[in-house]
Amino acid sequence: MRRTKIIVIRELIDDDKLPALVPYILSFADESALRSCMLVNKVFMAAAVQHLYQSISLFGSCGPVLKKLLRLMSASADGATMIDYRSAVRSLEIGDLVLDEPEVTPLQSWNLARELIRRLSANLEHLYLDSDDPRFRDGDFIQRGTCGLDQRVVFPRIRSVAIAPGCLAFPDEFVYDLLRRCPLGSLSSIRLPGCVRNMSGTGYYLISERGGAALTDLILTPPNSFPPPATIVYGEFDPEQLVANATEEGDEGDTGGRRLVFRRGSYAGRGGGGGGVGEDGVDDEDPLAPYDPMAAWDPDVLADGLQLLANTAPNLRALDISGHTTGLRPGALETLLRGCEDLEELDLPCGVTDATLYELLMVRPARLWRLNLACSCHRCYTDPITPETAARAVPCSFITDGVVKGVLDEVLAGKIGALIELPTHVMEIKTAKMLPTLAVLEEVPGAKIDMNDTDGIYVPRIGVKAVVPNGRMLMQ
Repeated sequence: MRRTKIIVIRELIDDDKLPALVPYILSFADESALRSCMLVNKVFMAAAVQHLYQSISLFGSCGPVLKKLLRLMSASADGATMIDYRSAVRSLEIGDLVLDEPEVTPLQSWNLARELIRRLSANLEHLYLDSDDPRFRDGDFIQRGTCGLDQRVVFPRIRSVAIAPGCLAFPDEFVYDLLRRCPLGSLSSIRLPGCVRNMSGTGYYLISERGGAALTDLILTPPNSFPPPATIVYGEFDPEQLVANATEEGDEGDTGGRRLVFRRGSYAGRGGGGGGVGEDGVDDEDPLAPYDPMAAWDPDVLADGLQLLANTAPNLRALDISGHTTGLRPGALETLLRGCEDLEELDLPCGVTDATLYELLMVRPARLWRLNLACSCHRCYTDPITPETAARAVPCSFITDGVVKGVLDEVLAGKIGALIELPTHVMEIKTAKMLPTLAVLEEVPGAKIDMNDTDGIYVPRIGVKAVVPNGRMLMQ
């Protein structure tokens, strides 16, 4: 039997070393242990706070939690706490924002939220906002350009800015204003999925200027790529109905973990009215009017914006510009790929043609491993493809099998996890492998179906998986 000798070394640690050692030890502790550590001494308390308050998320009916947080951060600003809690917060995510006063809503009141943002702005690295309240766009309720956010608020350490997918509550001017408050060349991630009604040249300039060489992740899609938001019913505040729609997680005294999960778009608010025509050209006379799914961004402005990105964001790795219906201007994709040589993931708009993919073949980006050509415009939900309409469906994109095969062989082949998503409208419905896919893939020996994803087919020879979203339902 082999014996193992264990040597125990006892070393006296000076108090000066504790501030450096304790944070590392507490990085392995769970939330319950961290809260207990806050009661040990000031060193342990400071280390625990850095973990407990590093990321704050307020969604659903967390209005009471927001009040407590604001009181805590205000006390820290006044020097009334042992630890400056504000310095610990790096990420702030606030959803279900409303323009109601905190006394009449259990949701997140914007009056409190903007004050919390002001208190935390100096150390924030990530900011995420979401709302279903259309009164943010109404000039009678709030100043549209800043939405009441203090002009002195800036984000000197910000790295990521995001608005919730399909969120059209905030005016375009407010989104631009958030970007202006960020330092030049500081943003590595900008995510604006379907939340800007009309992206102007100013928007592209701010993205390229505030992102610059630091920008690696960009989502910039029009609102018509998302279904219309849930209907919002305005009326008197009914707290019993709101609580009935919510489920509580955590304990009432837990300011960091308590959350009420609330159904999106089911709250009641107050107000109404309109403010005429906004600077973005959108008629705001009725703030409850739904967004027109047929509306589209200017393709020429998009092409100029892509050229600007190619010149200023050489380290861009993931780009999503899907949702458009007009494709890309000739030469726009080639310019983008030559300027952003590290691009790994690319989502292209509807309306692309063989000419667009030829530009991809000309450049042959070395790092590109995921390409999305699937339909992502308003037709996904206004005119979905069904077995009955598949035969007469008009394609969104006009690409042929031969060019797609060239992309598979010349661009994606041999790359780990390579994936291409193809538009349902232009695919041949094949039954040889019980899967709708390109005719050219039917002829490739060894093509395999992933039974966990019956819309896709894997080709081992080139190491690429091809996916036709919702294609399974079109089987004959």
